[in-house]
Amino acid sequence: MGCPLQNSLRAKLTVFFFSVFLVPVVAIVILSVSFFFEGRTAQALEDLQDMNDQKAQQIEEYLLGELQRAESLGSSTELLELTHSIHGLIDQQDGRNFSESFNEAVQVKGMPVLKLFFQAGFTSFTVLDREHGRLLYTQGFSSADVGRSLDPESTAEALLQEMSRSLKTSGIRSIRYSSQDGGTLHFGIPIYDEQGNYAYMLIAGRELDRVAMISEVDSSRYEQRETFLMNLDSQLLTVPRNRTGELHPGDLYRTEITEEALRNFPGRSTMAADVEGKSLLAAYAPIRFSREGDILSNISWLLVSQLDEGILRSEMQIQLTPVYVIVAAMGILVIGIAFFIAGGLSKPIREVTQAVSQLSEGRLDYRVTSNRRDEVGRLVRGMGEMVSRIKEVVQSIRSAVEVTEGVGTTISASVEQQSSISVEQAGSVSEISSTMDEFATSFSQVSDNVNAVSELSDSNYQHVTESAQLIESVAEKMRDINTDNDRDIQHIME
Repeated sequence: MGCPLQNSLRAKLTVFFFSVFLVPVVAIVILSVSFFFEGRTAQALEDLQDMNDQKAQQIEEYLLGELQRAESLGSSTELLELTHSIHGLIDQQDGRNFSESFNEAVQVKGMPVLKLFFQAGFTSFTVLDREHGRLLYTQGFSSADVGRSLDPESTAEALLQEMSRSLKTSGIRSIRYSSQDGGTLHFGIPIYDEQGNYAYMLIAGRELDRVAMISEVDSSRYEQRETFLMNLDSQLLTVPRNRTGELHPGDLYRTEITEEALRNFPGRSTMAADVEGKSLLAAYAPIRFSREGDILSNISWLLVSQLDEGILRSEMQIQLTPVYVIVAAMGILVIGIAFFIAGGLSKPIREVTQAVSQLSEGRLDYRVTSNRRDEVGRLVRGMGEMVSRIKEVVQSIRSAVEVTEGVGTTISASVEQQSSISVEQAGSVSEISSTMDEFATSFSQVSDNVNAVSELSDSNYQHVTESAQLIESVAEKMRDINTDNDRDIQHIME
C-alpha cells in the first residue's frame, strides 16, 4: 500500500506550490531573523557603551559638582566665623572659661554650619589649621578635638592627615576615595581668611550612595542590565540593585569581563562572555577624575555594565511575534492557494484519465469537455476530438464489416444456387446417359446430341469449379478483413 501523497496529483501539486512559494519566504524570514538578532546584539553592545560613557560623564560631573559645593561651603560666612572663633580659643584651653566659650561658639555658630553641610548631603566635615596642621573641629564638635594633632594610627584620620599634608603644600583641591564605612568620598578644600591668606583646610566627606544611584538609574530600555563601579584592585564600590544580598561593597569581584576591563584600563570597549553560566553582553568605561594643577584625585574606577543575552533574546522574540504571526498566516494562505490551484490543474487531468479508462472499456459514447482556455483545456478538448474521430472510424469499420457480410451472404446464396443447378443438371445428364445407352445403337444423331450435352456438362462443371474457387477467395478476403478490423479495434481500444 503506497503513500497517499504518491498516488495523489493534487497533493503533489500542493506540495510543489508550497515549496516554490512558502519555503523561500520562510528561508528569507529565518535569515532576516538571524541578521536581526546579530544586528540587535551589536546595537545592544553599542547602547551599553553609550550608556556607560554617559554615566561616566555624569559621575565626573557629579564629583566636580560636589567639590564645588564643598568649596562653596568652605568659603561661607558661617564656616569662616565658626573657624575664627574656635581658632581663637586654642590659647584659652587651659583657662576655666574654655568649655563655656567653646559650647557658646558651637551653639551660636556651629549649628548653622552643621545644618549647611547636612543639607548639602555631606556626612562629615573636618577643619584644620594649615600652619600647624592641628585639628580645630569636626562635625561632632568635641572640645577635646580643638588643637590636637591627627592620629596616624587611626585609619580614618590617616587619610585626613594625608589630605591635609597635600593641601598644606599645594593648596590644590583634592578628592580622595576611602573604602571605610562602605565607601566614602572626601573633598579637600583650602580656606582663605578675610585678608586672602590661605589659613585653614576643610575636608568634607559624603557616602558613595549618590554615585551608585547615578550609575543605576536611567530611563533606558535595558532595565535588566547590571551596572557597578569597581577600583583597580577588583573591589566593588557599588553593587547592582538586583544583587544587593549576594554582593557587598568592598567585595572582590573577578570575572572574565572585569579582568579584561582591568587589562585594558584606561581603555573602553565592549565584549561578550560567559559568566556564572550566563551569556553576557558587557561594556566598560574608565572614570579618572584628575586635572593637573587644578584638582588632585586618586580616583581610578571602572564602570561596568552587563546584560544577560538570554533576556535580550526574549525581548527580541516578543518583538518578532507579529512577524511569526504574519508568516504563519502567509503559510496558511499559500497552502490554500496551492490547494486551489492544484485542484484546478488536477481536475481536468482526472477527467482525461477517466475518459481514457472509459475508452479502454469500449465506451465510445463518453464525452470529454472543458471550458478552460489554457494548455490543460486544449488537452481536454483534443482528447474529446480524438474520441469523436475514433468513434467515427469505428462506425466506418462497422459499416464496412456489415457491407462485407452482405456481399458474403449474396455470394454464398449464388454459390448454393449454382450448386443446386449443377446437381439438377447432373441428374438430367444421368437420365440422358441412360436413355442414350438404351438407344445408342438406334440413334446416331442422338449420340451427337449426347456428345454436345456432355461438352455442355463439362463446361458447367468447370464453371462450378471456378465459382467454388471464387467463393474460397472471397471467404479468405473476409477473414483477412475481419482479422485487420479486430486488430485496428484492439489498437484503438488500447
